[in-house]
Amino acid sequence: MQCRIEQRVLPLRRPFTSSGWTINERNILLFSVHSASGASIGWGEAAPLQVFGTESLDTCRNALRELTLRLSSFTDPGSLKEIEEVLDGCPELRKVPTARFAVETALLDLYARTLDVTLSNVLGGNRRRVRLPVNTVIGAGDVDATVSAATAAWARGYRCVKLKVGSGELEEDIVRIRGIRQNLPPELRLRLDANGAWEFNLAEEALREFALYDIEYIEQPVPEEELDELAALTALSIIPVAADESAQHLDQARALMDRHAVDLFILKPMVSGGLLPSRRFALEAQERGFEVVFTSLLDSSVGRHAVAQLCASLPVSDRAQGLATGTLFLEDTHRDHIVDGMFMLPDSPGLGIAPGPGAVGKDVERV
Repeated sequence: MQCRIEQRVLPLRRPFTSSGWTINERNILLFSVHSASGASIGWGEAAPLQVFGTESLDTCRNALRELTLRLSSFTDPGSLKEIEEVLDGCPELRKVPTARFAVETALLDLYARTLDVTLSNVLGGNRRRVRLPVNTVIGAGDVDATVSAATAAWARGYRCVKLKVGSGELEEDIVRIRGIRQNLPPELRLRLDANGAWEFNLAEEALREFALYDIEYIEQPVPEEELDELAALTALSIIPVAADESAQHLDQARALMDRHAVDLFILKPMVSGGLLPSRRFALEAQERGFEVVFTSLLDSSVGRHAVAQLCASLPVSDRAQGLATGTLFLEDTHRDHIVDGMFMLPDSPGLGIAPGPGAVGKDVERV
């Protein structure tokens, strides 16, 4: 099996600021696997983000290089079991989650294309959804910029907005939230993401202030390692609390579920072990009464479509998924089709897309 690695630099339309970090562009690694006949290509993507705790770009690239040597003797995948056996046979991939995600996605994409079915069909049998509600994301900024972005999102058909909070003073966030509620219809769902910005007392104060504004939920109000504080905030039942950074290791997410330490989970399959493990966790969580919302890691369209296919394979939920981040990119591997706040899944086999030629592609490697 021939593999290829291509690095691309994708600039954002404007700097994106979250609690504790700002980025201007995304460095990604496209990973492709070619069938023995050369008739099909499976695509995956690694988009490391060290500020979120993943491996570095260099570490990810090196891991992909080493793995291609093993894949060179691998025949075209014939089942999900074979794909998992390949991944499980490379335990070092556990330390490089975005690299693992890229390889798993590429193999699944190739397998689905050879069967002439969508990736969601491969993951979930005959279950097929053609569109998913998604939220748009608004980064840190002043109240005018926040209201302007939320108003533009509503005009484009989005009915759910995720607002980044915690990068400034609490009062600034309150003013921004109030501005949204005063200027947009009450039907707009508003969710918040603090990225672990606050210590417990300030987090409690923030939740009590935010509760006045009909908040759907807040992600990660305290640092990821403060699991007892996360559980304590959830127990207060002020507004629903979601685990994001604290839930990216699925063993820890299950521990949080066992102790009912959160109300719902935010999962990024490119961090939490891949599409297959993330899907198993989501089904388990739903059986136990918890919801899972899937988001990207500011990946390109390849990564977002992989997660969208995962979502389409699961039982229906009206929760908006975090897959509208393509609007943040000035350049992308492909353009998502989002209509009235709905991510429209392609009808084509596999992921349904293939990345276009990169304006800033470099370092193409074939093995």
